[in-house]
Amino acid sequence: MDLYNGKYEVFDRKKLRTYPLEQRSNKASVNAFINLEACREKTYDVKNQKGLQSVANKIIDAYNKNQPVFWMMGAHPIRNGLSPIIIDWLKRGVITVLSLNTAASIHDFEFALIGETSEDVPNGLSSGDFGFAYETGKYINDALRWGAENNLGYGESMGALIAGEKIYHRGLKEGYSVHFPNAGKSIVYTAYKEHIPVTVHATIGTDIIDQHLNFSASAKGKTSGFDFDILTHEATKLENGGMYINAGTAITGPEVLLKAVSMVSNAGYKIRNLNTADFDIRSVPAKFPDNSEEHYYYRDFKSVVTRIPQAYEGEGIYIQGNHLQTIPALYKMVEDKLSENST
Repeated sequence: MDLYNGKYEVFDRKKLRTYPLEQRSNKASVNAFINLEACREKTYDVKNQKGLQSVANKIIDAYNKNQPVFWMMGAHPIRNGLSPIIIDWLKRGVITVLSLNTAASIHDFEFALIGETSEDVPNGLSSGDFGFAYETGKYINDALRWGAENNLGYGESMGALIAGEKIYHRGLKEGYSVHFPNAGKSIVYTAYKEHIPVTVHATIGTDIIDQHLNFSASAKGKTSGFDFDILTHEATKLENGGMYINAGTAITGPEVLLKAVSMVSNAGYKIRNLNTADFDIRSVPAKFPDNSEEHYYYRDFKSVVTRIPQAYEGEGIYIQGNHLQTIPALYKMVEDKLSENST
């Protein structure tokens, strides 16, 4: 735990209590993960079929040309059981960079450890238990402190943890490793084992791991800072084109991408033909609104769909709908194209 030395009073974390993760009731299970074979056969009701097919075509085009395909994701696609799609594409090299917000990494971690995730927030708040499952805070924060001391990124630290590597930092009497029975169902673990950059983009005070006694804001910030530089380096490879998909992260993903491509351009790289897609559930206008309209202030539409592709000679596509429909439908379209190319 970082020690404050300023003039204000701070909360005494020693008053906090935790409970075993196995005692928590969860709403999501690996048993409900999407079945890829069934996904390939099912018909999905998606509003923007033409736009979705265009996204699939652009992914395949980037894949065939060995161009980067960035997949930035929030927590909901993972919690809703869509990890098998990401795992399959990581193993086959369709996705070349995997980026997450912290909540997504936490759900992925819990699926890998106990096969379940997603607690009952209202009941947990009233009882004082929300976010205080011992193992989640203990293992993730220890991994980040280990990563920070060894100058590693957040995603790499988490990948090593789930892979069973030994975790050790100065605050521990001795190091330890953790067995994850469902490691093969983790997108972070898969990316780590496939040597694909997995970056986690964090903020402070937004995640349940921040509530724990062993939380270190400096470790979280340092490891995530390295991940931002890793992502930005990967963006230098967009000079010949590429694809960026933003799925279920309305602020973190768009803002991280915006700053990364700005840094790349500032350093003299010439990004060209950067295509983007944003998967979200709300309806938005067909054209970019002005600042008198509410939709102007949604960062995913503003940055991912409009500003960034306009700046870099690409096309931005918005796919509206439930991720349980739109992302499997995209997977099916990509699979159909890959099958056509192999025959």
